[in-house]
Amino acid sequence: MGSSRADTDNRGVPTTPPTLSRRALNRATLARQLLLDRGTGRPYDVIHALAGMQAQAPLAPHVGLWTRLARYSPAALDELYDRRRVVRSNLMRATVHLVTTDDALAWQGLLGPVGARSVQAAFGKRLIGIDLDDLTATALDLLTESELSTAELGRRLVPHFPGYDADALAYGARGRLALIHVPPRGKWNASAPTRQTTFAAYLGREPQDAPSPDGMFLRYLAAYGPASVQDAQTWSGLTRLSEVADRLGSKLATFRGPDDRLLYDLPDAPRPSEFVPAPVRFLPEYDNLFFGYADRTRFIPDLRKPPIPPGNGARTGTLFVDGEWRGMWKITLPKKGDTDADPDSAVLAVSLFRKVSEDDRAAIEREGSELARFIAGPGVGTSVEVG
Repeated sequence: MGSSRADTDNRGVPTTPPTLSRRALNRATLARQLLLDRGTGRPYDVIHALAGMQAQAPLAPHVGLWTRLARYSPAALDELYDRRRVVRSNLMRATVHLVTTDDALAWQGLLGPVGARSVQAAFGKRLIGIDLDDLTATALDLLTESELSTAELGRRLVPHFPGYDADALAYGARGRLALIHVPPRGKWNASAPTRQTTFAAYLGREPQDAPSPDGMFLRYLAAYGPASVQDAQTWSGLTRLSEVADRLGSKLATFRGPDDRLLYDLPDAPRPSEFVPAPVRFLPEYDNLFFGYADRTRFIPDLRKPPIPPGNGARTGTLFVDGEWRGMWKITLPKKGDTDADPDSAVLAVSLFRKVSEDDRAAIEREGSELARFIAGPGVGTSVEVG
């Protein structure tokens, strides 16, 4: 199970938490994230198991699901959007996540105040003199009536609050409301601006009032454990989760990390041997793996800063070799009407941070070819360049 032997009392109960190596933590994370062995379930089940997926780059979940499932078609996620079984909403850390509808309803009341605080810090000075409750109520009416972009919301708010900046009004109001980013944005072949509306208008239901953080903490551990309280707080944006860990008490297993930090986990969660091989994996930009920990040394031992590139989520991303972040990838698709480019060729370029073995290079080329074919679609030739 990847843990050292612990001291026990006369009943065989551990009295000191066993220690897990960095590599053992790495393999546990990869197993929970379906990056050791691809899953065979449905996209809905994966989104639930991962406690949501980063989705501010709207197509990133499609690539993230492709790399985690043995068989994946973007049409499967598009259908979940159409059936409103999953939604994109500002949740953990006030950033856009793709979650199941049930999770959005359960967690919005818990995480909404995080967004309100961040918006106040960013726009508060530009909203001095406004009754924020009045601003929120006005925006709520507008967003209940129509699905609006930020720019559209700002323009409609200005007549109610003359003399104030439209962007500040829109972002200030949005940060205080529970909103859903509506399709077609997020669908594989759709190109659409971000538009939002209320939970009630889109789902016919309101988020839960004052939900407990206990269930979210357990879901986090299932997807990211073993992990510390600081890790869970970094992922969620919440504070005082040590109180939750104390309250859950005997429901949790405890370990020590290589730095002696106290880690929590679900007792029966998978913790593979540190000697289990980890395959090459391509992840999208903003993958949830990068933003799930305060301490990322389990897969970034050199403490390289996670990338935050602009994009739609299906043109660039990260490369993992032996469970560690080893490089970046970028795909260039043929442009329609570009007579100087090969209309039937897409090139996926891989930039490595350091040399890899010949076997790993071959695996990168094989996996990269599959990813290029997935993104480029049928009828488009592909090639992989590794440098």
